[in-house]
Amino acid sequence: MFAKTILPKQIIMFGIVGICAMCTHYLLAIFLFIPILSSPLTGNFLGYCSAFLVSYFGHSHLTFNTPTNKKNACKFLFVSILGFSANESIFWLLAYQAKLNLSLSLIIAMLTVALSTFILSKFWAFSHASI
Repeated sequence: MFAKTILPKQIIMFGIVGICAMCTHYLLAIFLFIPILSSPLTGNFLGYCSAFLVSYFGHSHLTFNTPTNKKNACKFLFVSILGFSANESIFWLLAYQAKLNLSLSLIIAMLTVALSTFILSKFWAFSHASI
């Protein structure tokens, strides 16, 4: 019974925190970092770094109810780096190779990595197990 009630709540909270992080990423990248730096890839990277803080603290406290500590932060940083690598690759392919609009390319890239991030976060980064 516990798993039946906690998983939907975690998915909802993951979505809410993810949307907050995605908005942070998108808004800072598109309206601050890219125009100032004139570099879409660097702007995307800085937006992603900003969103990492929103994600880590939000998922730790709201989604998975785990303590914020060095171990969890390091594991989530690894998950985030994997996600960012996928994000940046997809963004580059869509924006520079397929010549899609920068905003659309960024949105597609961010949404694409959400599922794998949830799975790795739930079962490894924020797991209560001692792995």
